[in-house]
Amino acid sequence: MAIQINGTTVIDNSRNITNAGNGNFSGTVTASQFNGNGAGLTNLPVNAGTVNMATKYFGDSFGSGTVGTMTFTPSSSSNKLIIIFGGSMYHHTSSNRGGTTTFNLQRPAGTTLNYVNLANDQNGGGDSSNWRQYDLNMSHLDSPGTTGTVTYTFVLSGDNVYRAAASIYEVTP
Repeated sequence: MAIQINGTTVIDNSRNITNAGNGNFSGTVTASQFNGNGAGLTNLPVNAGTVNMATKYFGDSFGSGTVGTMTFTPSSSSNKLIIIFGGSMYHHTSSNRGGTTTFNLQRPAGTTLNYVNLANDQNGGGDSSNWRQYDLNMSHLDSPGTTGTVTYTFVLSGDNVYRAAASIYEVTP
């Protein structure tokens, strides 16, 4: 049985509210659709998705050569990967050593994606007091274009890395 107010049906025979205009409701309200842009809706559940990531601690001391490798398998070939490396580096600053220390991010091994050159300070002398500690940080946005396993290699040429770690985060476009 329909309910009418002042001759206007406000609840029809199927128990649907009709011709109500604006209304305030308490409790749970369900609907098969909402009209409009939904700008006034509140307390909606948020689907933040998932963040795929990997973190690896490489250890405490490395000389020149491979510091470590990491593998990651993207969930979509269109996703991008953010690679972040952090560590402390000991760099010898004596003039008798010369040269530049270079840190490389490679994928695959041998193909450089990003690098940091740390020029020798040319501080003179050759004793142990000429070792200086530096923060070594690198980030890189990569587009591997695959859902296969991707391997990243971190390589140092010259001096020493101490306490190194890296993280890879997958970004969905």
